[in-house]
Amino acid sequence: MKVKDDFRDVREKVLAVARSLFAKRGVKHTSVDMIAKESGIAKGTVYNYFESKNDIFREVIHNEAMAVYSEIDNAVRQAKNVRDKMKAFVVAKVQAIRSRMNLYNLTKERYINMSHLVRHELTFYYEREVLLVEDILSEGIRKGEVVVKEPALLARALVAAVKDFEDPWVVTEDWETMERYLDTLLDVLYNGLRPREA
Repeated sequence: MKVKDDFRDVREKVLAVARSLFAKRGVKHTSVDMIAKESGIAKGTVYNYFESKNDIFREVIHNEAMAVYSEIDNAVRQAKNVRDKMKAFVVAKVQAIRSRMNLYNLTKERYINMSHLVRHELTFYYEREVLLVEDILSEGIRKGEVVVKEPALLARALVAAVKDFEDPWVVTEDWETMERYLDTLLDVLYNGLRPREA
């Protein structure tokens, strides 16, 4: 058991140091040598745990994505109805990303460069978001809060719409405007585009 704990401790330390260095210096300007030195271990030891710097980066991104997802999921679980759950989804996502801004920028940079490792992690994360929103909609259907013919399709469309607003919302200091836009989106989702009958 001690060996397993030591293995996990060293691995977690390497990932924590790498996360910090990637966020400060970028992936390109961070080396395995730097990670090893900051971790207080030999470079060869790093390679006992990870195949390469990209392997470390992929795992850092995976861990961060899962932490963001966990924060979103917790916020959604606390909300009572579909509208509040969707609002919690967006607000928690924006807040979680804002708290990890440097890593968020790195993933976008690497994603644009079509890094296979990061693309896989971000696609995996995106699909989890889609499933979470589909669950929200399905629960709303069961409770009679919403009528949705294809919750899976609408979930994908909603996550894509939120993604389109993500960049401006993550960097804004104007939370009032963000909330107004979000409420408008949720109003369209909840009430549709047709005029209400009198």
